[in-house]
Amino acid sequence: MSDDELDPKPATNVGLVLAVLWFFVGVAGCAGAGFAIGFVSESMGVLASYIGFPLFAGGAAALLVAPFLRRSGAPAAVGAPLGCGCFSMFATLFVVVVFFAVVFPML
Repeated sequence: MSDDELDPKPATNVGLVLAVLWFFVGVAGCAGAGFAIGFVSESMGVLASYIGFPLFAGGAAALLVAPFLRRSGAPAAVGAPLGCGCFSMFATLFVVVVFFAVVFPML
């Protein structure tokens, strides 16, 4: 065995940094949606929710995955958190649109 096989891969923090930034952008988006609902108008709050809540969910999913993949190599350490975040962002966008289009008018 060579020394290269025994040495662990160096940790890549790029995916973790991107996930943390994405999470805080999502938190700011949720705060903006809350501000719009409370102080501007309900319809502007709904529009802000279409952006804010999926960003938050995507950032949270990326932040959950990123620490576990730091030593997996650069493509996996960066790509997996971004992929999980994008998938959860689209899924959350679908849920938010369905909620505001179907459930919210009935309340």
